[in-house]
Amino acid sequence: MNTRNSWRHRSYIVLVALAVLSWAIAPALAQDPQWDSEFGNPGLIEDRANALAATQEKTDVGPGLFVGGFFTKADRKDAHGVAKYDKNGWSDLDGGLETRCEGGLCIGVYSLAIASSGSSIGPALYAGGNFLTNHNGLKDLPFIAKWDGIRWSKLQDGGMDEYVSALAVVDDGEGNILYAGGNFWEAGGEAANFVAQWNGTKWSPMGDGTNNIVHVLLAPSAGGFKDLYAGGDFSQAGGKDVNHIASWNGSTWSDLDGGMNEGASVYAMTMYDDGQGDALYVGGFFNKAGSKSANNIAKWDGDAWSKLRGGVEFEVRGLAVLNDVLYVAGIGQGSMAAWDGVNAKWLEYKSEVYGEIFALAQFNDKTEVGKALYVAGGFDEIGSLPCEVENIARWGPDVTGGCEPSLCHYKLKKNSKKRKGCKTCPKKGDIIVSEFECFELGECPKKLKIAQIPCPGGGEGFCKKIKGKRDSCGG
Repeated sequence: MNTRNSWRHRSYIVLVALAVLSWAIAPALAQDPQWDSEFGNPGLIEDRANALAATQEKTDVGPGLFVGGFFTKADRKDAHGVAKYDKNGWSDLDGGLETRCEGGLCIGVYSLAIASSGSSIGPALYAGGNFLTNHNGLKDLPFIAKWDGIRWSKLQDGGMDEYVSALAVVDDGEGNILYAGGNFWEAGGEAANFVAQWNGTKWSPMGDGTNNIVHVLLAPSAGGFKDLYAGGDFSQAGGKDVNHIASWNGSTWSDLDGGMNEGASVYAMTMYDDGQGDALYVGGFFNKAGSKSANNIAKWDGDAWSKLRGGVEFEVRGLAVLNDVLYVAGIGQGSMAAWDGVNAKWLEYKSEVYGEIFALAQFNDKTEVGKALYVAGGFDEIGSLPCEVENIARWGPDVTGGCEPSLCHYKLKKNSKKRKGCKTCPKKGDIIVSEFECFELGECPKKLKIAQIPCPGGGEGFCKKIKGKRDSCGG
């Protein structure tokens, strides 16, 4: 907006004071985590986000927070299925990937993984999903693709025969391996049951694989956890009964003390140190882990399962750690919770997300916000914030608390009248910034009509007949 053509008038404030709707939001203490709705407004537009991946490493790929899903815009910029956020804001990735929703079926990105610069398969971002091409349809990318910081490409040896829902990168001591899980039976044209590994040139099976869909893969590097962990709908891995979760040591599948109950599913995993050393935390839809009752979330210390008090009532889809607190999110009532493992208790948590959460990630954007938790999914309302956020939001101790309203902007329909020596008055097409507060355009009165205003710039006289039509909220 050209500030030379913008005015805020005291006489106008007096005239509309009774009509202005205002919000009084008490700022939270700087050290208390809170929601930053400015980050997610307008956010990811058209449809939901499914995956997050972050790197702080400075390469052709990073640093950056990457998000994948079914959306077509990020902060009003074209970004099809995948986008990057860093200190400079949002950007697309070489036009993105095939993304669309028709008749209740959506095509896009389900999973993301990052390979570092020291990797034999990096630096690169890998994306998996149910797409077949890049956005413009010119590149054949069957269910998995690689972005090198400039362009998308097909993996050497090809892709899958069905969708990819989980990705992880692991250093096996001889080089980096990309692991993929999903609903496929072939990888690179070779038989691979729901899970496969890629060494940079060739896909290969992982034993006999699993007998059903893999939703999540995790490659811990902390404590004594060296194996790859897989979770999903499967009941067997490598021909063994494992019940929805298993570990892979590079040659053999193993169960984790009986896994979960029949009919369960595992969707999320992360490492977390609760003061007793690193442990694997597992979320999903289940009521039992090993022989212990566990409500949708459980801890695996390498030998045995334990529950997190009463657990959570919602289906867990995302787990992440911020400032020694484990955040748990998913689908259902509440949608999000926070676990203080050191004191073994659930924290009081009132900022509910009204919708579905599919991914959590910690990222430091190197601005005044710094380290924060990023939340992605399918939602347009979060906590008690009065404005909308679209499918992504930010939570942390140094974010901008609350959601400050913008002001209604009006475009003049005709020139205003100069009176009593005023030499400069608003003209047709100029923008007037009112004192009406808004979070979206529909909250602004349709028309602006002011009898007179002081001469802009403090000159003598006044301007008459200010008439305008609403143009934008915060324009």
